[in-house]
Order: sequence, then structure tokens, then C-alpha cells
Amino acid sequence: MRSTYQIVRPPRLKKGDGIGVFTPSSPLYTGPFLEKFQHGVSILKNTGFNVQLGSITGSKKSEGYRSAGSQERADEFMNLYRDPKIQALISTVGGYNTSSFIDLLDFDYIRKNPKIVMGYSDMTSLHCALFTQAGLSSFYGPAVFPSFGEWPEPPSETMESFLDAVVRPWQGPRELARPQRWSRHYRNAINGDWKNIPRNWNEGEGWNILRPGTVEGPLFALNLNTLLTHAGTTTFPNFEGAILIVEDESAPLGDTERGFVHLKRLGVFEKIKALGWGRIEHPDEKSTPESYNSILKEFVPSHIPLFTDCDICHTVPMLTVGLGVNARLEAIAGEKAKITILEPMVTG
Repeated sequence: MRSTYQIVRPPRLKKGDGIGVFTPSSPLYTGPFLEKFQHGVSILKNTGFNVQLGSITGSKKSEGYRSAGSQERADEFMNLYRDPKIQALISTVGGYNTSSFIDLLDFDYIRKNPKIVMGYSDMTSLHCALFTQAGLSSFYGPAVFPSFGEWPEPPSETMESFLDAVVRPWQGPRELARPQRWSRHYRNAINGDWKNIPRNWNEGEGWNILRPGTVEGPLFALNLNTLLTHAGTTTFPNFEGAILIVEDESAPLGDTERGFVHLKRLGVFEKIKALGWGRIEHPDEKSTPESYNSILKEFVPSHIPLFTDCDICHTVPMLTVGLGVNARLEAIAGEKAKITILEPMVTG
């Protein structure tokens, strides 16, 4: 079954292929962060890939809140993208300012030469630009520092989903494996807690259904607050007929309400077929008798199926999905929601 969007899929990644690491915003490879970053790089190498650091990333350049100026960040990305030895690009981490270099990219070249591009959180800005300007189906998935940098290694659920999405040949419809455990345990990367304190885990209870329904459509997973910075611009996706999953790292309930009201006023709820809400790494609903669930049901129209606690988000483990690929959501009352990918996320 083909996506309802005219998307460009990149070729699948094979062992021995090149992965370029670029830093679109925050430079989490300096000082006390360097060891965890290097560990993430070594995990990718040990998985069988040749890793090449971009010009900014390799030089460990930092301008405080950002890695470098907008033109230099665009150059780092495009130089890696044009390199024939590179088949995939993965971000170091997110941040706040990925959007400042997207207008400097060569979308015509990207459209004609599709490659895997992956990351999450503030990478939403790049995902939106690649999708709307080049038609490229990029991947909302793990980044080098926070995800592949997990100690002593990334959870098997993170790695298996990554390999399913971009490496393994297509064998027909594939249900996203819902993790049987999850964690929002913060382990400080500055003082060594990230490798000295074992991660605390919670039992996975599946993806909770607030409003049942079974639908098919193009799947999108994006960071909510970053997505809304694209409202009113040419890089805000259409979302017609989509299964939309949004997530946030820190989510005071008042900010969440404002975000969903913004989506409603933009007309997004008039277009999508279903809405998912990712697990929150830093939840905050203490200052009100309301909850995330009650806010969702208050502002999302009653005809839209709703599910929560999806593991395509900031918590651990993290699943990987290609944007715009056709999927089926089954949210059956009395059960847990499940998503089945109905077509290849990569070619080959």
C-alpha cells in the first residue's frame, strides 16, 4: 500500500555504510559531555557502520547555546549529505535553533539524492523542512548523544526499532513493537551519573486508548512545541488524513493545553484521522485538578481516535519511524493501541 503523500524514500542502510554525524543546534560534545558523545559514536561503529563526524562536530566547535552560525551548520549538513561515502545522517542531539539554518539547504539536491536523516526533538524543524521542501521521508528516531550514548549500551528496544526501520529488508506489514519497559530516569551526564547509576525502569503497560477507532493514513511523529514554531510558514506540513503523534520533553499542563489549542486553531484537527501523545520525560500536572488526558479530551474533537504514552518520544526506549509512510492505528476499546507500518520505510 502506497503512502497518500508523494514522498521520497531513501535507500536502506547496510552494514559497512557511512553515517555522518551533524550538530544542528546544541553542542553536547564538549567538556563533561564528550565521553557520552564518544560512547554513542562507538556504539554506531560497533554496530557495523563507518562513522564520520561533520566539520563542526569533529572540531567540537561551540557557540554556547548553538554549535555554530546558521551558514556553517547548513554547510556541515550539506557537505555530509553530498559525500558519496555517507548513506545516513544522524544528529548529535536536539536543542532550540535547528530552524535557523533550514532555509540555507539545497532541497533540490536532497530531493534527487535521498538519504536517511534521523534525530528527534528540535530536529522536528529539519524534518518539517525536508518533508515539505524536498518530499523526503526522514526519520524521527534516536540521536547520538542521548540515545546511542546510553550506558552501557542502548536498550535493545531502541536498537531493534532503529534496525527494523532503516536496515532490515521489508518483509511485509510490521507492527511497531511496544516496549515492555520504559524509563524517564534522569541520569546526569556532567557528573558521571549517566554510567555510574543503573537506570530505573517502569513496567510497560502499552499505549493507552482515550478514544477508540481504527484508521489508516500517513504517519507523522514530531515534537509539539517545535512543530508549532512552523505555524504560518511554508515548512508546516499539511497533515491531511494523517495519524499524528506529538510529544514534548518538558510539559507543564498549561503549556500542553496551549499547544493543543494552537493545533486546533490551525485546523490540524480538521485534517488528521487520529492523534497520539508521547510519553513525557518531565511531566507537570500538579498545579491543577486536570490531567493530560482530560485536556486532550477537552480540546481534541470527539471524532478523532486518541491514544497516549506512545514510545516515540523523549523517554527510553525510543522507537524509530519514517515520516509520511502509510500506517494503521488500531485503538480498540478495552485493549491497548497498536500501530502497524504498511509499507517500506526505505527502498531496497
